[in-house]
Amino acid sequence: MFPKLIEIGGFYIPTYGVLVAIAFLVAISLTGKLAAKAGLKAESVTNLAIYCALVGMAGAKLLMFVFDWRTYLLNPSEIFTISTLQAAGVYQGGLLLAILFAFLYMRHTGLPGLLTADVFAPGLALGHAIGRLGCLMAGCCWGSECRRPWAITFTNPDAHELTGVPLGVPLHPAQLYETMAELIIFAFLYKRFHRVHRNGDIIGWYLVLYSSVRFVVEFFRNHEQSLVNAVDLVGNSARGCPSATPAQDRSGCGLIATLRSAKKNRARRYRARVKERRRKSTTTESRYGFSIGRVTEISWPVGRPV
Repeated sequence: MFPKLIEIGGFYIPTYGVLVAIAFLVAISLTGKLAAKAGLKAESVTNLAIYCALVGMAGAKLLMFVFDWRTYLLNPSEIFTISTLQAAGVYQGGLLLAILFAFLYMRHTGLPGLLTADVFAPGLALGHAIGRLGCLMAGCCWGSECRRPWAITFTNPDAHELTGVPLGVPLHPAQLYETMAELIIFAFLYKRFHRVHRNGDIIGWYLVLYSSVRFVVEFFRNHEQSLVNAVDLVGNSARGCPSATPAQDRSGCGLIATLRSAKKNRARRYRARVKERRRKSTTTESRYGFSIGRVTEISWPVGRPV
């Protein structure tokens, strides 16, 4: 499509990078507003987002070095090249390190885990939708061959050179499928966030919904992924566009978050019932001078007691 936004000589600004930067800024702005509405410190939540982005990029690069250690061991100078700097790295490395950092940061600052995750969920969906437009501009994450009227055809040689997308072949607009789905998910999460909900519901819904969408979209995507011991571990580092976490992982995380939220709420209701029983028992004892155990209601004859 349009992989290079501005090009001067051999230097260019990638359209993908600009759209990802816009997505990040939009997501942070939205997250800060939702944090303030939820009663959290907007500054702490915003700092968490920025730190996680930086830590995530570092983790993705580190795992890329681990997987390609032979290449970098034989050619140490490759570590400091422009191509290595532009490479997105291995997504899973960034994800794991960012989650670890977020856990430690929230413990240090006292941010509640599930509520903070709920605040991030709508911004994640909206930012992801904008980021997929960057994928479309760059030509990465392209779809499988398609003969439908809405098929798209890449013709820009720069896109093929940068990402390997086939030219002159009608393809499924998999990037647009995901963008539209993410916008719908964002609208749903944003509306639900402003309603009464349990902590952990919003992030749980995001993980389950996105994993379902990604599962369907994968049937229309072209897969050229490297394997490590027959396990998909690569985030398309050479392509400059990171792949997302497998749908099964997101679905599992979403179910865990939802079940954990339900478990905490059951425990909260149980404690409330126990507290109410104790209050009634204490009231009865102080009024009549004895404890009656589990009595929920006492009826007395009408008239003045003797």
